[in-house]
Amino acid sequence: MRHHTAGPEAVHNNKTNDMILRRRAQQAYERDHTREEFRAKFQEDNLTGIVDNTPEPKQEKWTDGFHFIDEAL
Repeated sequence: MRHHTAGPEAVHNNKTNDMILRRRAQQAYERDHTREEFRAKFQEDNLTGIVDNTPEPKQEKWTDGFHFIDEAL
């Protein structure tokens, strides 16, 4: 496990090796799934370089026309 986390070639220290493993993992995933499924699950596409870190929109909790607010206010 040392080669994974320590040393200059470790994926945690070497962006090139990290991307090689990410691309291979995506290629393996896409043998049984679509690229769209990969992007939906991981919010990135290591083969094209697309990264989607857009946060999910917050869903307001509305019930029967009333909006519940934080009681600490």
